[in-house]
Amino acid sequence: MRYLPVAAAMLAAISTPALATNLVVLENSSCNLTTGCLFTGNANPSTVGDIMDAYNGAKDPDILLTWLGATDDSFSGKGNLDGTWTFSQPVDYLAVKAGNQFMLYYVGGATSGNWSTDGLFNPNGQTHPQLGLSHLAFYAGPNDPGVPEPASWAMMLGGFGMMGGVMRARRKASVTFA
Repeated sequence: MRYLPVAAAMLAAISTPALATNLVVLENSSCNLTTGCLFTGNANPSTVGDIMDAYNGAKDPDILLTWLGATDDSFSGKGNLDGTWTFSQPVDYLAVKAGNQFMLYYVGGATSGNWSTDGLFNPNGQTHPQLGLSHLAFYAGPNDPGVPEPASWAMMLGGFGMMGGVMRARRKASVTFA
């Protein structure tokens, strides 16, 4: 009798379905965001940190992603192999999701462009037949990964100038003893 609660708990644990995980894996660390980086996992608001961790752990310079939104079931390209997209504000990164994978592209502040599921694998591990689009995910980020913005250059040059001025002023100060 005293083992009945333990057995009931074990039975409940076995019969409870497992929750899906948001594990995101960068499949090829030699990828380029201009031509696309292949990830396994999902591209949604809850996986933004996972995408950055997977990419930044393998690549340098790091990327910074801010979720902007995604297409929904009413998107006319859902299930298609390619098409065009538009978004109401500039997009720096675009994720094309099909099956259990997505391709992440750097699109550099675009508000429209083309997309394709080319490069995504079907459940048999083949690129053909291609999978139809699940959704597109849109992210903001720095304008160009690895290249400082003009304002950053100006601040850096201004800082060097101020340091040089301070060093020059220290050199001119002299101490006299009586």
